[in-house]
Amino acid sequence: MANLYLGSIEISKIDKTKIKDYEKDGVVRKFIDVTIWVDDNPDQDWKAVSIQQSTKKEEDSIYIGNAKKYVKAGDITPERSENEAIAAGTDDLPF
Repeated sequence: MANLYLGSIEISKIDKTKIKDYEKDGVVRKFIDVTIWVDDNPDQDWKAVSIQQSTKKEEDSIYIGNAKKYVKAGDITPERSENEAIAAGTDDLPF
């Protein structure tokens, strides 16, 4: 079973010079390359996934978003307390 993550990307942080055009069937679509990594033991729920716009080695990193693992309200696992599970259905990401 796959894990589901909920997050946001801050559009204003995207380096627009790195947007790539791709044409298919006469329709031009726009893409950016991203790097996504999952932290199995994040210090905060919303930092479970980090999203970065891909850059060259000599360029500064561009962090554009974060995500947290989705857990149904009421689901309790050894890693989650009852209060965390209840709050999971009501919390929003901090950005």
